[in-house]
Amino acid sequence: MLFGLTRRSYGKKSKREALVLASAAQLALETAQRERMPLASVAERQGQARAVHWFATSILDNVIVQRRRPGETQNTNLTKDVRTGLTLTDDVAALKAAGENEPAFVELTLSRKEFIRYLRWARTVR
Repeated sequence: MLFGLTRRSYGKKSKREALVLASAAQLALETAQRERMPLASVAERQGQARAVHWFATSILDNVIVQRRRPGETQNTNLTKDVRTGLTLTDDVAALKAAGENEPAFVELTLSRKEFIRYLRWARTVR
């Protein structure tokens, strides 16, 4: 700590840690509200509960997110062409096709590096 300020240090280990999409969306919403980003007011137009969902969708659209198919063990990158026709569940935990009960992809995560990249992008939006 220097002059009463703590230094943000993400370090090598934390860059490799994965954030669950729901947690990343909540953190992005809180950051946007605290920093009074225009994206916060856009997301909150649908209500506070849907604002997290809005940020999760925005994260999916803008940075690399990892996903896993049910029954598989390995995570792979979720590309936009694979995501076509899929919608994010209300709890922001999975992607599923319209009319399907079972999710197509689960364990949606992103690295801290990608989350920081998203926040940098979000700060440029006016």
